[in-house]
Amino acid sequence: MTFRQVVDRAQVICKLALLLTSLYILSLQITHAQRIVFDEPTSIEGLLADARDIAEQARQRYAGTEYNYDQPLWQDALERADQARQLDPDNLEVLAFLADTYNTISWDARTREYWLRYLEVGGEQTDVVRTQLTSALNELGFARYQTEDYNGALEYYLESFIFNPDADTALLYLARIHFEL
Repeated sequence: MTFRQVVDRAQVICKLALLLTSLYILSLQITHAQRIVFDEPTSIEGLLADARDIAEQARQRYAGTEYNYDQPLWQDALERADQARQLDPDNLEVLAFLADTYNTISWDARTREYWLRYLEVGGEQTDVVRTQLTSALNELGFARYQTEDYNGALEYYLESFIFNPDADTALLYLARIHFEL
C-alpha cells in the first residue's frame, strides 16, 4: 500500500467520524427539542412544581456547602420559577418561592425584591416573611455601612425596623449611623 493510499483511507475515516459525530449531535438536539416540546410544563403549577423539585435536588446535592447562585441546580430552579412568574407576575406562591429560594442562596437584593412584591400584591406578613425580609434588609444595610454609605445603610435599616420593630440589629445600626452622621 502506497503512502497516498494510506492518506486517502485516513481521510475517508476522518470524514466518516465527522459524519457520525454530526449525526450524534443532531440526535441530541432533536431529543432536547422533543423534551422541551413534550416534557416541559407550561402551566404555572407545573413550572412551580418543577422548580420545587429541582430546589430539593439542589438542597440534597449541595448539602454541606454554602448554597449560591453559581450552583447549576439553583439556577435551574430559579429559571423555572421565573418562567412561572412571567405567566402570572402576581402569583403569591411563585413570589414566595422566589423570595425564599433567593434567601436560601443569600441573594439579599432579590430576597427583598420578591418579598416586597409578595406583600404588595396581598401576601400575608408571616413570621417567615418578616424574618427573611428583615435579614435581607439588614445584610443590604450592612453592605452599605461597610462602604461608609451611611445614607444608603440608613434606608435599609429603617425599612428593616418598619417590618420588624423587635429586631435588635436594625436598632443597633440606626444608632451607630446616627453617631456617624
